[in-house]
Amino acid sequence: MKIKNALAFLILFGLVDQINGNIAMIEYESKGRILYSEVDLNLSACQPKEGDRVSFLKDYKIVTCGEKQ
Repeated sequence: MKIKNALAFLILFGLVDQINGNIAMIEYESKGRILYSEVDLNLSACQPKEGDRVSFLKDYKIVTCGEKQ
C-alpha cells in the first residue's frame, strides 16, 4: 500500500508537446508554472501523438496515454 502511495505522488499529468524520434517533450503545470519533461518513448507503456494527455514519470517514461484535449 505504501508503494502505491509513493508511486501516485511521483506520477505527473501533462500534454505531449513534441515528438522527436524516440523522445517526447511533455508540457505540464506545477505551482502555476509551465514546465517541460523529456521522456523516452522506448521505455513508455504507449505511443502517444502530439496533443495527447499522458501520465508520466518526470524525465523517464509515459505511464498511460489519453486522448487529445
